[in-house]
Amino acid sequence: MWCVASWTVWGLFKFMSQLADLGIVMAPEFLVPFKEDHVTLELQPKDGDRKGAFAFVRYTATCPQCQGRVLLHDGGEEFKDRIVGRCGNSPREHVFSFDQKLHIGHSMRG
Repeated sequence: MWCVASWTVWGLFKFMSQLADLGIVMAPEFLVPFKEDHVTLELQPKDGDRKGAFAFVRYTATCPQCQGRVLLHDGGEEFKDRIVGRCGNSPREHVFSFDQKLHIGHSMRG
């Protein structure tokens, strides 16, 4: 029982460690409203008098290859520990990197 509880807690809050290290993660489903998806959780740094803060952000773009809508996704096994943009029209082929500071990306498929 203790192992199951520990594994569950670790699984739910593993993202906090990644957020502290990387500054951005895909928001866990239990923190996002039911009808929202493809939302990132960002740790915004302290800026002058403004305190650092958490922010839920949803990025979208237009696919440069087919004009479809690109949304952010977890990179999964293929792009481990990365957040990638995937086109809704061709999510396997139209995959893009994502730079959280510059808000740009490049094709990850040759």
